[in-house]
Amino acid sequence: MRSTITALTIFLALLLPARGESQTTVGVEAGVHLSSLAVTLDSDLVTLTTESMTRFSTGVRLGVPLTENIGIRLDAGYVQRGGIWHQTTADSDSETEVRTGSVGAAALATLALPPLPGAYALVGPGYEAEMSCNLYSEWSGEGLGGPGRYGDDCSDEQSWRDSDLFLIGGIGYRRPLGDGGVMPFVEIRYAHGFQDKDVTIENFTVLNRSVSFSAGVDLAFGG
Repeated sequence: MRSTITALTIFLALLLPARGESQTTVGVEAGVHLSSLAVTLDSDLVTLTTESMTRFSTGVRLGVPLTENIGIRLDAGYVQRGGIWHQTTADSDSETEVRTGSVGAAALATLALPPLPGAYALVGPGYEAEMSCNLYSEWSGEGLGGPGRYGDDCSDEQSWRDSDLFLIGGIGYRRPLGDGGVMPFVEIRYAHGFQDKDVTIENFTVLNRSVSFSAGVDLAFGG
């Protein structure tokens, strides 16, 4: 009986008005990413570790309500990504750093969370196409022929995939300023990339990951 009441309460809550999701909105945002690369190599002879780096993003968005609490949001903008990985063997060490800049878009479903007015969850797919890519590598040890350094514009390399597909999920909070339809917001999002960025080595994979923190302003119109 208690579970039935809980389920009914949640269902009724989703039908209650939530101002943030009941109006069409357009907005701008900017934020920072804790961006990293999930790197795996099928070899017992190599130890891999990774580091994240702070990157930047900015964009625009359009939110369209479907019900009082459920909507669709279309995001588009510029995103910087990247990461660092270290490879260690018995006789060598190397560090590789990748920095990319992409334009992308996402189609996100949004769900207002009525227990906290102004809060919402979001989930959906995203796509990004790289506009720039830079790779730097340093190594040392007899196994790699002594110390060395390498840098390249990997956007021109056929060994590096220049697009990616993502699954994005997150939560946000926004509240109107007075009755003018201006709504500042903050968001936290996780992006999980699915495209292997390195296409040269069969048992070596490089995947995008990031946690982003963004803020901006939505302008509501209609009702």
